Amino acid sequence: MPTRRYLLFVEGYDEKELFSSLLIKEGFNVFSSDKKIKINDINKYINKSYYSNKNDNVIIIQTPNNRIHDLIINFNKDDSSIEKLIKEKSSSFNGIFLIFDVDHNSNEDIEKMFNTFNDESEGLLLLNSPCLEVISDNKEKYLEQRFKHLKEYKSIIHQEICKNSSKKYIEIIKENIYKYMLFFLNKNEKDFNEKNIMEHPKLVKDEINKSNIRINYKDKEKSYVIYRYYSTVLYVFISYIKGLTKEIENIEIVRDYLKSKINMN
Repeated sequence: MPTRRYLLFVEGYDEKELFSSLLIKEGFNVFSSDKKIKINDINKYINKSYYSNKNDNVIIIQTPNNRIHDLIINFNKDDSSIEKLIKEKSSSFNGIFLIFDVDHNSNEDIEKMFNTFNDESEGLLLLNSPCLEVISDNKEKYLEQRFKHLKEYKSIIHQEICKNSSKKYIEIIKENIYKYMLFFLNKNEKDFNEKNIMEHPKLVKDEINKSNIRINYKDKEKSYVIYRYYSTVLYVFISYIKGLTKEIENIEIVRDYLKSKINMN
């Protein structure tokens, strides 16, 4: 059986570290960038990556921009469009995913980004609302919170997750990643009653844009977001590349797999 190749775009170092660790445990050959890569250099990086003939391969690339809004600016630049690059590379990979934080991006930006990347064959956007740290914020109910800066929310979560440990938050997330993904799989099923997890990214995106309120000013110091919807669909990526989503109603298959990994750990 021929090996499969996947391409994953992430916005930062923590995401890269988390997924590199997870994928290596899952038996994938991982080639990941140590720093952000300019759009014009992404193609070179992909071409020089080492591929294994024994294991399925994943290339993880840290994109040049942290925010969706900044990445969208490149869409209409013929010489450096990440949209154009991903479409050109789609035939070379068995799946392409982009993991981004909701952050303070406007509804319009999130909608445009998802409309551009809404299919795993040519790039599927997976959102964390409000950011990667939400995966460790596994509460049954969430309170409406207003933040001028995303670092305010991150600070709260870092303190909470690390209060009984000397480890950094990202290490704790690595250790509990299957438990955290299972929590949000169950949460999103409860919210949407959708048995095909490949539909979850759109449903979560719609709920984010319906529930969260973003007030953006030219003076960024005045901008703020009222967060009402907290969720993530990180489990979609690992489920797809592990071949767990071939059936239309696949949520039980994914749930059983996550439970099995929790029991192993």
